[in-house]
Amino acid sequence: MMDYEFKIKTSNERTKVEDLFEFEGCKVGRGTYGHVYKAKRKDSTEKDKDNVKDYALKQIEGTGLSMSACREIALLRELKHPNVINLIRVFLSHNDRKVWLLFDFAEHDLWHIIKFHRAAKANKKPLMVAKGMVKSLLYQILDGIHYLHSNWVLHRDLKPANILVMGEGIERGRVKIADMGFARLFNAPLKPLADLDPVVVTFWYRAPELLLGARHYTKAIDIWAIGCIFAELLTSEPIFHCRQEDIKTSNPYHHDQLDRIFNVMGFPLEKEWEDIRKMPEHPTLIKDFKKSNYTNCSLIKYMDRHKIKQESKAFHLLQKLLLMDPTRRITSEQAMQDPYFLEDPLPNSDVFAGCPIPYPKREFLTDDDQDDKSDANKRQNQAANQQQQHRSSSLSTTNTAGSGDVAREPISALSCAAPAAAAPGPRLDRLDAEGLALAGLRGLRKRAASGSVDGWSGGGGGATASPDGVCQSCFGKFHDDTNGEEWIQCLSCSGWYHAKCQGLQAYLHTFQCLRCKQAAG
Repeated sequence: MMDYEFKIKTSNERTKVEDLFEFEGCKVGRGTYGHVYKAKRKDSTEKDKDNVKDYALKQIEGTGLSMSACREIALLRELKHPNVINLIRVFLSHNDRKVWLLFDFAEHDLWHIIKFHRAAKANKKPLMVAKGMVKSLLYQILDGIHYLHSNWVLHRDLKPANILVMGEGIERGRVKIADMGFARLFNAPLKPLADLDPVVVTFWYRAPELLLGARHYTKAIDIWAIGCIFAELLTSEPIFHCRQEDIKTSNPYHHDQLDRIFNVMGFPLEKEWEDIRKMPEHPTLIKDFKKSNYTNCSLIKYMDRHKIKQESKAFHLLQKLLLMDPTRRITSEQAMQDPYFLEDPLPNSDVFAGCPIPYPKREFLTDDDQDDKSDANKRQNQAANQQQQHRSSSLSTTNTAGSGDVAREPISALSCAAPAAAAPGPRLDRLDAEGLALAGLRGLRKRAASGSVDGWSGGGGGATASPDGVCQSCFGKFHDDTNGEEWIQCLSCSGWYHAKCQGLQAYLHTFQCLRCKQAAG
């Protein structure tokens, strides 16, 4: 064990983030993941004031290293690609036990870009994303994902808010894939990941095999999400919008989300998806849905309503990305070679193609501001909770997409922020079972497990950022906690609990809830 005085001395000698960067009053994003600031180096001279580089400083919420933060840091230290966000440096503060991540600053993201065009449509002044820009965005997203997949990494939480776009500067118009907090290494042959994370990926962009409980899902889940993003760029509307997006559950099956997919795509036929019978939730699917309710639904009809013709190369590529059967879904490499990218206008490294950028820059937030995302989440959660209470008695196969503008804000505005809409990741001791063997993560894991990372006390190694949802003992809401209350997950039933409700004071490596212990005798 490291001597306490030595740790204090080491901490005092370590470079502090506030000594190097000016960011006070420059908050540009916040959420359950923490806060993000637009920062500048303090040693920049007045002479270079107009050319000073901007950075994104992400302060991780809570005290200690969460599983999501560990995974994000470890992967980003190993991954280097023009279309993947670059982690420049990690700052650890002993005094307040905070973790700061330094990234390049991205002025835009796809969520805000699509919102801009959706607002124009709502104001009766339709302004679609330019065809060349859509193509450039999609190509760069595919390029970044191809790099991740080539290195055996699944992103697992692709959505517009996690696709950043650089503003003015040397990387103008460059796409950056962000939010590696839920990324995972995968092996060949594939190992089951569902035991560790029953629910991953925001519902709207979640592949049907995930919703049906697939245990050996593959990189095809990222391809489905890219197809959803592609459709959203073409139409300015989320293709599989569902009102209950923010509900957290350990059960991957989501009736309303499947209903929305079927209302767009039609009900999957066994001849089109031979393995659908092998899905764990297939019996529930047959019980809840009637094939006849979706006979008039198809992707062709949906896109035609948005003036995307089935003869177009864009539609042909979209079809390949959104195939129900994951084994038939196109790969990122195949998609990059699609004829769609060979016709004019050709994809550009600057998605704005040298034209003036019409999108507004990020605004600074104050502590008194109510972030749009927080408000939207509260409204969605309240409505979703009410719907969930009545769901068992009122399940139906009606279209839940609704109409009008979609009220949602990105969880991550600038950097690789852990998504608020996903359940917490597994604990540190469960990493090796998945094959997460990156050297950076191994070292981080050992130090975090011992409660010390570079002289910084980790306080028990557990994550303190609370997931939305309720404790299975007291049924108190996790997100109501303000005192750093730790949450823990039972290895048997996967239920989430407040540590105090189970009579525990610290994060355990092997936790089994009282109910499961009693059931086991």
